[in-house]
Amino acid sequence: MPHSGKALDVLNFNQYEQVALERNEDEEGKVLSNCKYFESVVYEANGETKIPIDDSKFNSIVCIKGNGTMELQDSKMEIVAW
Repeated sequence: MPHSGKALDVLNFNQYEQVALERNEDEEGKVLSNCKYFESVVYEANGETKIPIDDSKFNSIVCIKGNGTMELQDSKMEIVAW
């Protein structure tokens, strides 16, 4: 069976119940979208902005306007908009 056929066998088209995600009141980001598998949050960073990160999930940070410096523990990285 081709790979696409195997994929069709495991697709689940049933709707799931959306679960409320925990958010701290001090978080600065605006949630654009969230679901069972994914959350998209926008942070308007002018000056220092703290983005909560934990080891239980994958985080991707994309700069869409301007530039800045991202710091995590002892590492620093310059980031620029595409």
